[in-house]
Amino acid sequence: MPSAATHAPGPSFRATLLVLGGFILAQGGLSAAIAGLGLVSKGPFHDLLQQLSDYDGERPVVLLIGSSFSEAGIDPDVLAEALGSSGRAAAVQRLAVGGAPHLERLHYLKEYLARAKRKPQLVLFEIAGGYDSGPLYQVHQMRFSDRMVAMMDGSSAWWALRWLAGADGLSLSQRFALGSEILGQLALHVSHVGFLWNSAPVREATTYDIGAPGAW
Repeated sequence: MPSAATHAPGPSFRATLLVLGGFILAQGGLSAAIAGLGLVSKGPFHDLLQQLSDYDGERPVVLLIGSSFSEAGIDPDVLAEALGSSGRAAAVQRLAVGGAPHLERLHYLKEYLARAKRKPQLVLFEIAGGYDSGPLYQVHQMRFSDRMVAMMDGSSAWWALRWLAGADGLSLSQRFALGSEILGQLALHVSHVGFLWNSAPVREATTYDIGAPGAW
């Protein structure tokens, strides 16, 4: 019987492997450089975090966290004045950005707690029916945007997948699509794809353990 013919990989196949290998090596080196330089994705929360975490005054901190409802609907100065007139002087800070989904708010609350010179004595969370009853809705609407990739670290992905597993009324195809988006954004976050052009240095932060005594 004739032996099966064997064919060496063609030039186009070898060229494809070289291009793919070069991309992986370049991306790995770039990702390591970004991590080594301490760069983070620069988005609407970046400057706000820097400003709020620098506060080191005498008054206790009351932190408001939310989306556009808190950003447009609550004036921190008015609330601080009302608290002061009732004998409860406080520095009211507002960590709120329009369109911020539940996961994004939790991610940047963790970042704030790690960097703040004075930890808040009270944290007030915005609760909005559409945003918080379906915490993955906005993540899906803004999928693969700079903001969603920036906040999709391991912790955010874990909570997103837990919510997805327990969500009611989703078909198998919807669960698969959302799960794929979550894992895809996690992969982009870990590999720092797209970070370099829109990044900024961040001060060294300590790890904040929300379960530590006196954390709240």
